[in-house]
Amino acid sequence: MGWLMLAAGQGARFGYDAGKLMFPLPDGQPLVAHSLRPYLQTGEPIMLVVHPEHLLFQQWLNQQGIPFTCCPDAESGMGHSLRWGIQKTADWPWWGIALADMPWLDKQILSQLAGSVREDRISVPVFGGLQGHPVIFGKQFAPQLMVSSGDKGAKNLLQTYAHCIEQVEIGSSAILMDVDTPQALEAYLRIHFSQ
Repeated sequence: MGWLMLAAGQGARFGYDAGKLMFPLPDGQPLVAHSLRPYLQTGEPIMLVVHPEHLLFQQWLNQQGIPFTCCPDAESGMGHSLRWGIQKTADWPWWGIALADMPWLDKQILSQLAGSVREDRISVPVFGGLQGHPVIFGKQFAPQLMVSSGDKGAKNLLQTYAHCIEQVEIGSSAILMDVDTPQALEAYLRIHFSQ
């Protein structure tokens, strides 16, 4: 079991040369450190899928002792990164598919989700009727995850196996919030670093 964090995107809309995940926050840590913190707190294994050209990011992960794998065809889309990551963690009994730009999440949310895991179910967090992340896939879905491709990640799988989805009501909009733009980062900074 473990968390598979997809972190190979370019973050083009963010406009920071070193990549948005390495954007430094007021506490001296990069943005990705804030996204990683609750996952590391769960004590479950974690694996990041990264772009082979993001050398600064890889160096930081090495310094932190955080496992990662470089997806050689990451530019082909999120589905390729997902497939690569599943293949590298094929012995896990379930996969929590996480995104690296969601720093609002906390350990309590992740623990609630992990408590719903079943081999034949897809656990999807829901807030206000909207589906969010991370999404947890039971072992039964390994063959389908291993052939993911394109830029939609596991979205097609969620549609195909909608009858296997278990919605987990989460009392926080954190499951819906990512940092895709400088404006989204400003909102996060106002909440977490305001005096």
